Amino acid sequence: MLEQLAALARPGALLIGTGMDPATSDPEHTAYHDHNRARGRLPGQIRMRVRSGTLATGWFDYLLVGPDGLERLVHRSPWRLESVREQGRNYSAALRLR
Repeated sequence: MLEQLAALARPGALLIGTGMDPATSDPEHTAYHDHNRARGRLPGQIRMRVRSGTLATGWFDYLLVGPDGLERLVHRSPWRLESVREQGRNYSAALRLR
């Protein structure tokens, strides 16, 4: 997705977003992370859809990744991690297009 966004932007563009570190000691969540790893997925990768009554979206992937994981993902992209502001497990990040 980072490469697709880069194709739509000009050099120097700023991408700002929020994230949540999926790190946890909750056995249910750690089992889900292990299940993802066994399938070659990232630990915090969630397959979901949004429902409201009888209406539902298609299934899509949603990634929860901590600041360190974000830095590793961004490193392989046309973006660079410009800043991260953490507040507990939540954070905001700014990426700059090279």
